[in-house]
Amino acid sequence: MRPGDTASGRSFSTGVVPCDGTGRCVRVRPAVIQLTNDAWEPGSDEAQAAAVEWGRDKARFWLGALDRHLLGGDKKFLCGNELTIADYFGAGILSIGEVTHCDFAQYPNVARWYASMKSRPNWAKANEAFTGMVASTKDASFVTV
Repeated sequence: MRPGDTASGRSFSTGVVPCDGTGRCVRVRPAVIQLTNDAWEPGSDEAQAAAVEWGRDKARFWLGALDRHLLGGDKKFLCGNELTIADYFGAGILSIGEVTHCDFAQYPNVARWYASMKSRPNWAKANEAFTGMVASTKDASFVTV
């Protein structure tokens, strides 16, 4: 399926608003805070805790929307049963959760879809450097969803 393809009766966005083909769109915003920059000052401990809690709450909300609405039912991929660029884009965003050791088990459709994306023929080779970075954080502790 390509942008503007109406033959299949489905649609999707090439931007950051994935659509499920029914006209309902869900805005997905990754809640990743980069803490590796030494020049970044988070402020007080209370402000940092509030920012992390806010990000976790938003991530849980949008993971739930992704799980129920975009991947719910019998949908194999984000736009139905055909793999599209939206799946690769979304899997790339979701993969950030591996760095912080997120467990997506409470979102079974997300977990199923992400596992199917990771089983794609070129996933391991394309993500080899990323997998190494994930391994480097195995002993680190993070707040997760």
